[in-house]
Amino acid sequence: MTTELEEMIRSALTRFRGNPYWREYYEKAPSEACRRWIELSFVYSTYFGPDNINELSESCEKEFTLKDWEYLCRYAGNNPFRGKCRAKIRELGGKVH
Repeated sequence: MTTELEEMIRSALTRFRGNPYWREYYEKAPSEACRRWIELSFVYSTYFGPDNINELSESCEKEFTLKDWEYLCRYAGNNPFRGKCRAKIRELGGKVH
């Protein structure tokens, strides 16, 4: 990971962890891969970058377990990512509520 990205993550975490909702979302993530994915989503929300954000996020998703997908689905709004979460949950044998 580049030093620039590390600084972006630190800055975005400081910003988002100031809000109790986002702090809990981040801190209660079920795995390191899920926590890293959340960090990257905070970075994107703050900086609209870096250019390889999708590649970085997809790398995290490759490590996700059913528990990770279920966790992120609970927080996903009514958007395409929620559909992706639901599809992955089904694929991994989970039940979508």
